[in-house]
Amino acid sequence: MLLLSALAFSFEWFFIRKLSNQGFTALDITFGRAFFSMIIIAIFFPLIIKNFFRFSNISKKELGYIVVIGLVTVCSAVLFNSAIKITTVANTLIIFYSCVFWGVLFGFLFLGEKSTKRKILYTFLAFIGIGLALLKDNKTLALTIGIGELFALLASMFFSLDAIISRKVKNTNTFQRMFLIYFVMSSITFLIIMITKGFTYFNGFFSYDFLLYAFALAFTCGFAGKGLMYLGINLVPVSIALVIMLIEPITQMSTAYMLADEKLSIINIVGVFVVFLMVFLISKKEKGLVEAEELK
Repeated sequence: MLLLSALAFSFEWFFIRKLSNQGFTALDITFGRAFFSMIIIAIFFPLIIKNFFRFSNISKKELGYIVVIGLVTVCSAVLFNSAIKITTVANTLIIFYSCVFWGVLFGFLFLGEKSTKRKILYTFLAFIGIGLALLKDNKTLALTIGIGELFALLASMFFSLDAIISRKVKNTNTFQRMFLIYFVMSSITFLIIMITKGFTYFNGFFSYDFLLYAFALAFTCGFAGKGLMYLGINLVPVSIALVIMLIEPITQMSTAYMLADEKLSIINIVGVFVVFLMVFLISKKEKGLVEAEELK
């Protein structure tokens, strides 16, 4: 599920850049993504899940967590969208996926997940692999430190918190939870835009470009990508899930190279191989753990 989620994010940078080039802000893009994701879920899932809109089985505490996830996701999305617009795709992805380290730290602090030497080593090597995969000119990452990079770093922290808090509500229906999260996100961004820009500002959202690219972003990343990520996080520790999700910048890098007419070097290919190898190794259960589970 996590691998499929990573594939679903392949064109995220492309849709964000397209919308940004049309003059839409990071907040506009976040609103469009959340609103269309909510609409997709509201149309599709009531057809296959009876009483989909009955939320009485969700406790007040869980609703509180869901509201917090909505707030955290708005922050993460706006910061990521801003970073993509300001700096390069490579810089944004390298810094954003430092979330693997936040995942290890937050997983230990808030969920009591154990951080073995093996897990830390594979996580570090996977992150090095991302750096090699995005290397420019075989010499340097061309990694500058500016406001875009700061936005990417903050986005990575909020993204990790999203994954951590989601574990607190893993017993709720994933897509009911997603509907509520996107409802919170849509409401927050709608109010901010209306207060700062006025209601007539929304007329611009009925353009062909906004409807096309915002819907594509919502379907691929908001619906499929996030849904599969939440399902995967329900089943594996967050620290491991975020390492597996390192496949995502590889897929985004690949589409960026194809559509932005960039070239892959030997070092880039080595980096991709390192990431895939580390994802495979960290996904394997240690021998002692497997034997313990078999005894159970």
